[in-house]
Amino acid sequence: IYGRVLLNGKGFYTNDPQSLPDSIGVPEGHPPLKSFLGAPLVHFGKTMGMIAVGNREGGYRPNDLDALEAMAPAVVQAFLRKRAEESLRESEAQFRTLANAIPQLCWMANADGRIFWYNQRWYEYTGTTPEQMEGWGWQSVHDPETLPQVLDRWKASIATGEPLDMVFPLRDADGEFHPFLTRVMPVRDGS
Repeated sequence: IYGRVLLNGKGFYTNDPQSLPDSIGVPEGHPPLKSFLGAPLVHFGKTMGMIAVGNREGGYRPNDLDALEAMAPAVVQAFLRKRAEESLRESEAQFRTLANAIPQLCWMANADGRIFWYNQRWYEYTGTTPEQMEGWGWQSVHDPETLPQVLDRWKASIATGEPLDMVFPLRDADGEFHPFLTRVMPVRDGS
């Protein structure tokens, strides 16, 4: 009878499952089924699963089916949201793996210029920690002589949304400065 809901895409209830001609019983180890109520989970016209309950004392009535069918769209939305969250986590993990595998220093900033993420290579090269680099902490690894120019160009890029290309020295974990080409590309939202 589970298949009836999935194949027909229609809600169904019975208070005597054994009397149905398509009843094949229950799987081994499953408690006996005295009553059944099921509603399909439908997304864009395609059944993607079902909600099913059974063995309610006194059985089920039409209003129980109505209530379960009314709840089904919320379950579909919750399922889709969960699936999207899992997909996002997977995508973020793939990005972090890629970003941490490249030999270059990589970072991301908010629209206000506060850097919120660095790849592992950044921390290895600079010998810093996430806490030290939070926000505008990156200034501590810049050559004090070139820092004013870097800040001017960075703030102009933030204000205009234009890309930034600049070569400037960064201090390594041993305290030595080495030149780096920095390329900043803004990512714009849809608005």
